[in-house]
Amino acid sequence: MSKNMLKFYAIVILALVFMYAFSASYTSDSVDNISYVIALAVDENEGEKNLQVTFEFMDTSTFSSEGSSESKSAIIDTINATSINSAINLLNAYIGKQVNLSHCKVVVFSDKIAQKGIGAEVSELMNNIQVRPSTNIIICKGNALEYIQNSTSQLEKILTKYYDIFPNSSEYTGYTSNIMIGEFYNYLTTKECGNLAILGGLNPTISPSNSSGNPSNNSADGSSSGGSSGGGSSGEGSGNNSSSSSSNSSSSNNSSEDSSKDSSEKEKPKEKPDNSTPISKMISGNAPILGERGTENIGLAVMKDGIYIGDLTAEDTLCHTLISGEVNSFLLTINNTEIYENYLDIELFENMIPKISVKIENDNPKINIDIKLIGRISGIKDGINYSDEPSNLDLYKISRATEETIKRCITDYLNKTSTEFKCDIDYFYNYAKRRFLTVQDWKKYDWSSKYTNSKFDVKVEAKIYYSLLHSD
Repeated sequence: MSKNMLKFYAIVILALVFMYAFSASYTSDSVDNISYVIALAVDENEGEKNLQVTFEFMDTSTFSSEGSSESKSAIIDTINATSINSAINLLNAYIGKQVNLSHCKVVVFSDKIAQKGIGAEVSELMNNIQVRPSTNIIICKGNALEYIQNSTSQLEKILTKYYDIFPNSSEYTGYTSNIMIGEFYNYLTTKECGNLAILGGLNPTISPSNSSGNPSNNSADGSSSGGSSGGGSSGEGSGNNSSSSSSNSSSSNNSSEDSSKDSSEKEKPKEKPDNSTPISKMISGNAPILGERGTENIGLAVMKDGIYIGDLTAEDTLCHTLISGEVNSFLLTINNTEIYENYLDIELFENMIPKISVKIENDNPKINIDIKLIGRISGIKDGINYSDEPSNLDLYKISRATEETIKRCITDYLNKTSTEFKCDIDYFYNYAKRRFLTVQDWKKYDWSSKYTNSKFDVKVEAKIYYSLLHSD
């Protein structure tokens, strides 16, 4: 065979390879034909068996190549359907684009639907290959739609930044935890333990104009017509055109009255929240915070068999993150007149990863936890000169008081998990399994029922230093 023939065959084969390799580009979905969801909210559809599923999109048309200092608006659509998949399918037809969940940052469930169980919905999401295991899962005290409507503020120019960074506050406050849907699903399918989700809620000082649950001003296709789309149990949309027209006509007749009412609501000063709520009772929705953001993420939701059964307060959550080693630093206030006449703010850091061990004594678990901390006094309510260490400041007593305070909080929290929630939400079963030789012995022991009889031995070691800067 001549060289020319070899070259001819080589060119033909190469052309066929390129044609086959790049043919998919003509049939693949274009970015212009895809709508990326950044948040998903699931509410109970009152009076019906189906769900109210809300999708939040970013309005990418507001982005410019030169950048902008203005906040990027979000688009919200709500669908009534039998399931999340049915809602997605109906929304595809409504907006004329393919809904994609690969960039979804958070999935929010209302407390009402979580109290009935969300195992089916979480399993449905985890079987969707677009949903990332790192997506955060939130149980909202109240309406999930209102939660995502009020999650933005002037601090973030792009809403997705807030969804990305707020779970990380667990590392320096301990008042929440970075719970991801992949981790949630893993423990959901484990019989030996309970489960946790981020606890969200609406700020009590939110203005009435921002807290309305009407998403009709936004639509996924960017138009200003109705953004809510209804669907019956069969997954078909229900027409709302007539009601929409009548509401539009009536609103136009009273536009001046409504605008003056809205302006009066916006100008109405917000009520100052109660600042007497201690962290032992503080959860999302009752924090003493006055701000522009309408949502809070303080505490954790306790789940058992996929059902929402209770809350962890800010103090409980701090204990959980201490045990799990998730918190790197946190602030503790010591208010004990026997130690010091005024309060002391102490910043604490983990000195080492907590040591946890489980023993079986008299057929019941005994759980040992050893936590070592190092801290510094970061604030004193006093009029003293900080150039020298105060003579009435006994660091040894302060260290012991810190240890006793943290030990009492952790012990109370652990007893709460075993007697009130009756489930292992700190996943001690992973340490208990090491005490059994075979899987059959472990299953026969029935950890979930034996955990309610657990005894806890908590040891806390804290070394506190005086480190205030000189005032002169």
